[in-house]
Amino acid sequence: MDTQPILSEILEEAKQAARRIEAEASERAGRIGREAGERADRLLAQAQEDADREAEAALSRARRLSELEDRKWALGARRELMDRAFDRAVQALRALSDEEMGRLMLGLVLENASGSESLSAGDVNDGFYTPAFIEKANQALVKAGRPGALRDSGNREKGSCGLVLRSGSSSTYCTVDALVEAGREGLEQRVAALLFDEKVS
Repeated sequence: MDTQPILSEILEEAKQAARRIEAEASERAGRIGREAGERADRLLAQAQEDADREAEAALSRARRLSELEDRKWALGARRELMDRAFDRAVQALRALSDEEMGRLMLGLVLENASGSESLSAGDVNDGFYTPAFIEKANQALVKAGRPGALRDSGNREKGSCGLVLRSGSSSTYCTVDALVEAGREGLEQRVAALLFDEKVS
């Protein structure tokens, strides 16, 4: 029996099967490649979106930080200008004439003294502080219905400009620095208006 035709048919079927397998494998490889490429593209696009969002968030944080630093700097500069303005006010008051300083201190004594305190004058611009000033202050206190018994303590307040009233363990500072500091809170708005063109409420 001649087996050649049968072998040829088997061989042909094997070749066809091999071609089908090869085609299927090629198609599968192509599909896998396309899917991998599409997945890679999606991952790349997602990564780009994530990077863009993170970059925008970082930029936003940087902007907020910059604005905060700018505000801090502006507030610091503003505070420095305000401090300078009040320092100049203190220096101007410290430079008053003896007559002007005497009137200022007399007003503070009448406003704060009970009438029996001891007086200590500062050693800055103290020309106003004389026995005549103490006598004048006592006379004014008597007219105001208070004891006119102020007296010189014999001590001086180093570095101060003005008076310190003492009674027992309490002290009342009628100094230029204390006067400016006491009025500073109420004056700051007005000073800011003059320095920064702000409206005073």
